[in-house]
Amino acid sequence: IKAGDKIVLISGDDYLYNCTAYYIPQADIFYTGPFDPEQLREEKLSESWFFDNGNYLPPIEPQRAVFSAVEFGQYQFGYLRMNIYKIRVF
Repeated sequence: IKAGDKIVLISGDDYLYNCTAYYIPQADIFYTGPFDPEQLREEKLSESWFFDNGNYLPPIEPQRAVFSAVEFGQYQFGYLRMNIYKIRVF
């Protein structure tokens, strides 16, 4: 994750936000509600990192794909374990 990259978190957990901001200070961090590709596009987050700490990422149906997600593994901040994806909304 480089300077200026965007990270999307689905959580209202201040601990998650604080840990992410501490360990990855060069990124712009955004909270979102349920995963919604349209909302990501509208908020200019159509290409961003997605930290999924609760399996919020929906399965992709190839015939109706409006986004792609590439998994980059897992990361853990204290008691929170997350899958990290690079998201691109078409």
